[in-house]
Amino acid sequence: MNELLLLTGITGEIDSLFHEAAYRLGQSDSAMTTLCMLYSNDGKCDLSAICRHSGLRKQTLNSTLRKMEDNGLIRLERKDSRNKTVILTDKGNAEAERSAGRLLRSETDITKEFSADELELYLMLSQRFLDRFRTLVNQLPERDT
Repeated sequence: MNELLLLTGITGEIDSLFHEAAYRLGQSDSAMTTLCMLYSNDGKCDLSAICRHSGLRKQTLNSTLRKMEDNGLIRLERKDSRNKTVILTDKGNAEAERSAGRLLRSETDITKEFSADELELYLMLSQRFLDRFRTLVNQLPERDT
């Protein structure tokens, strides 16, 4: 089988499983991604970091945060004139523990099955692929709207 097709299939299946896990745990993909980032950062994270590291479009993230804020899961704090921090409320902490925490603990358990060398190699190759792919995507022409 073509290695690129295999890689695309694997990443697609991982994304699909993340979607299924989020659904089973009562979250949208974007809410689960946000909860995972907040949970991994002791309940608070700069909005810009969530946007940069989550892969979510700015509009999707803003919509997700509005819903999460309306549901009492988060609050937004102005960090300075241009930046905000997203903070889990007590209700949000409980929800993050129940959903994102459970998912992240499962992922951690999986990585514990790797030897230290295997994990280091996996992360190094994944980062190399990501960096190179980002460079190539950035070289694509801008789309006319």
